Amino acid sequence: MRICGVWLLLLLLTGGCVESKVEYTKRYGFGFTDRKNYPKLKDYKLSLDLSSGSREFLAGKSGELIFVLRNEGEKSVKIPEWYKFDPNNLKVKCQIWVPGSRKPEPEMWLDVSAPVRKPVWRYPLTLGPGNAVFVSTKLDFIRNLIVNPGTERRYFVQARLNLKSVDVESPVRYISIRPGVMPKVPEINKKQHQQ
Repeated sequence: MRICGVWLLLLLLTGGCVESKVEYTKRYGFGFTDRKNYPKLKDYKLSLDLSSGSREFLAGKSGELIFVLRNEGEKSVKIPEWYKFDPNNLKVKCQIWVPGSRKPEPEMWLDVSAPVRKPVWRYPLTLGPGNAVFVSTKLDFIRNLIVNPGTERRYFVQARLNLKSVDVESPVRYISIRPGVMPKVPEINKKQHQQ
């Protein structure tokens, strides 16, 4: 009888944990775990733009896109869902720039965002009037590019905040990839070459 009572208690406790949905789990000093819904902010004026120091890269090396999120309004903006891991905050798309084109083709965008790193930790971010924060993400595809000496490749890039409470998108910018490190080509085995 006593064993049945213990099992019944354990069953109720574990069943209760599955059923109850708690918006926030335990808070830690470095943030809180993800939740499903974040309220939309109504009165904010935020801008997102590619940093001028993040527009030229070398082929064969991974690069880092750095965006600046700035509060252009006259009062503080508190974003409740800021990701602790910076790249999670951005959705980035790009497309190759064809000489002579003035703007990107809407159907040619490719998503080059870093996958959302788990576990997801967040914390509130408050930006005072005129304040800004840098948001960076890796640009890994340029590691596999080969650019001939004396030339460059250009790509249109655009980013959007990967958040539910605010809707902020950067203007379209372009980045240039210049010749850099040549990839290592495997040597042909001498025995195979002689045959």
